[in-house]
Amino acid sequence: NTFQIDHKASGWSGGLICDCCPGTILHNGNSVHMVYRDNLNNDRVIWDGVSTNNGANFAGGFLVDQTAWNVNMCPGSGPDAVIIGDTLYTTFFNSVTGTARVYLSRSSVSNQTCSSTNLLTGNITGLSSQNYPRIASFGNALAVCWTQNVSGNDQLMMRFTNNILNGLPISLDTIDLGNVTNCDVILSNGKIFVVWEDDNSGTIKCRTGTFIPDNTSVNS
Repeated sequence: NTFQIDHKASGWSGGLICDCCPGTILHNGNSVHMVYRDNLNNDRVIWDGVSTNNGANFAGGFLVDQTAWNVNMCPGSGPDAVIIGDTLYTTFFNSVTGTARVYLSRSSVSNQTCSSTNLLTGNITGLSSQNYPRIASFGNALAVCWTQNVSGNDQLMMRFTNNILNGLPISLDTIDLGNVTNCDVILSNGKIFVVWEDDNSGTIKCRTGTFIPDNTSVNS
């Protein structure tokens, strides 16, 4: 009884949504961001629908993906995103290069413009595909996890920094090897939690790691 009526949050390209790609939603101050895969004449790129009044309505949106991927079928894989300061970090997969790869884009929340879209990793020998990226943050710390297949073997990988303002290090963390389908990640104060589906055992598995939060305040 306390819910308001529903409002359309997509459609800012003039097209439809990509029908089987889950979106994600973020709340930042008075703003609500609904990040989703769009479909304008089979251009299946990532957009952000924006509400500036706590979700009372969505008055606009903007492109957060500079890859211009066009494909005539739904890829079945949606984006994930976090906001740190004035920057919206969005991760997603596509095959615009001819190989399924994961990307990380940076966009200004206040200007509603995408400033960069880059592959999340460099070239990896034997890589045949990457997919299902998930992203999490705590303060300025940021982690991105995804699944990939290298030389026929499943891998669950992560890139992490305790201060994204310094960029992401080149090094990758290996979370698991073999029988990996999908994953999710969350950060808290000094801890990393990663979960994934293990196809062989038919179970969900979890690993916990630690990090040293970066103190960015003026006062010690």
